[in-house]
Amino acid sequence: MNPHIIRLDIPATHQYLNVVTDCINAMLSRANVSIQNEQTSYNITLAVQELCTNIVNHAYAGQSGRIQIGLKVVPETKTLTVELQDTAPTSFDVSQQAEPTLDKPQVHGLGLWLVQQMIDEVVYYARNGRIWHYEKQGSWRENTVPTDKQRSGNRWQLTTTL
Repeated sequence: MNPHIIRLDIPATHQYLNVVTDCINAMLSRANVSIQNEQTSYNITLAVQELCTNIVNHAYAGQSGRIQIGLKVVPETKTLTVELQDTAPTSFDVSQQAEPTLDKPQVHGLGLWLVQQMIDEVVYYARNGRIWHYEKQGSWRENTVPTDKQRSGNRWQLTTTL
């Protein structure tokens, strides 16, 4: 296989988040992969924007920090994997995320739910060794990483079929 890989390291501020989505769009256009439709490209960039915004707003919560981004397109399997990593001092607890109430207007709390609807597979590796894994049309499953395999940051991994 011949994957196309790009790595970015950006400040964890809102003003740089468009760099990530611009890079995703440029990468997809250069990787010689025909995307199912325009909606697929939109879903990918919206999901990544949403998670990056959550990292800025909630993980760093006004503190300075960085987001490391890895983009990988594998043309042979027509898949895109996006990894987002932060070194914020806290981890997100997926089990505390309530299902949105869609019959009432909501300003907050829809982001992760939207990501789940748009991406085939979402994995969250928390700095405390917990792993949350979600596959489309399924539910979150929790696992634990042995202490000697834990990383020093939080990481989101999104994989979807193009």
